Amino acid sequence: MHWQKAIKEMRALSSEGIPFSFSFFTYDRDKKIGHGLRHISRATLRATPQEYIIENASHKLFFSDLDTGQDRNCWQILLSSFNGKTITL
Repeated sequence: MHWQKAIKEMRALSSEGIPFSFSFFTYDRDKKIGHGLRHISRATLRATPQEYIIENASHKLFFSDLDTGQDRNCWQILLSSFNGKTITL
């Protein structure tokens, strides 16, 4: 599944309040370091903030981890899987 299609499906599920699972590779751009693959079992997407509020917001995926209650984000291009399907570039 292409990463843009996966995000479109994530948005559709989130708009209906339906959680999904996904995985992504971590990367801290400021420190230039990754911490491997992270799996989120139950998530929904949050609204994307404006670029003037969060730098590079249009390149990030903003989500709520429903298991931990944390609001998180990741780089869209580093998505690895969505509901068990492998994501491609």
